[in-house]
Amino acid sequence: MRPIAPLAVVLLALLPAGADAWTWPARGEVLTFFDHSPGSYARGMHRGIDIAARPGTAVRAARPGRVAFAGVAGDSGLSLSVLDAARRLRVTYLHLRSVAVRPGQRVREGQVIARSGASGRGSAARPHLHLGVRREGEGDGYVDPLSLLPPSGAPRAAPPPIAPAREPRPVASPRPRRPLPRPARALDPGWAVACLALLGAAAALGRRATRPARARAARGGTPAPARQAAASSIAGTWPTTSQRRSTT
Repeated sequence: MRPIAPLAVVLLALLPAGADAWTWPARGEVLTFFDHSPGSYARGMHRGIDIAARPGTAVRAARPGRVAFAGVAGDSGLSLSVLDAARRLRVTYLHLRSVAVRPGQRVREGQVIARSGASGRGSAARPHLHLGVRREGEGDGYVDPLSLLPPSGAPRAAPPPIAPAREPRPVASPRPRRPLPRPARALDPGWAVACLALLGAAAALGRRATRPARARAARGGTPAPARQAAASSIAGTWPTTSQRRSTT
């Protein structure tokens, strides 16, 4: 049995990191990324990722397992470690405010196990949750958590397929409209009465102008001025007794 156990450990270590499901412990921006070379503890190295999280944010178990440690760990502040026996990975959560589980307790994936805070001394100024993953039994076997976690953010729904464009139907040109006949204007009764009145007044004036001539004709003869003019013309034409007669 002893030769089989190391072989199983090797096979589990060789499994692809994304074969099992992982859950983000908190939803937030990654402030500090994984930066660690095996066998190096140089200044500035970062053996995990920092996820932005407001103090009091619920921290969920990224993987199921058994709680291996819960307490204060120096500059890491209040910390929690969960051992994933199936993959022999130790998952750690640092800078917590409170812990909701106890050592030896088994937790399931996605279970609320703690609340984020600002305990200890973090590598980022903003409040955050430090998530670290290390292969159990290897002192320097740190793994980038981003190689295990699913892509952040829910996938966007695929847009609906675009329907093929239909050819536009030919539109007949509109027929020219004939102008409507104008309605005949009705004769205004007032206008007709005014025209008749004007005609009557004109007739009356004509009758008044011809009335003196008719009266003179009825009395007989030509008026006195006319008779005098006629007499003068006759006297100038015919000789009178007072004129001398010619002897020849």
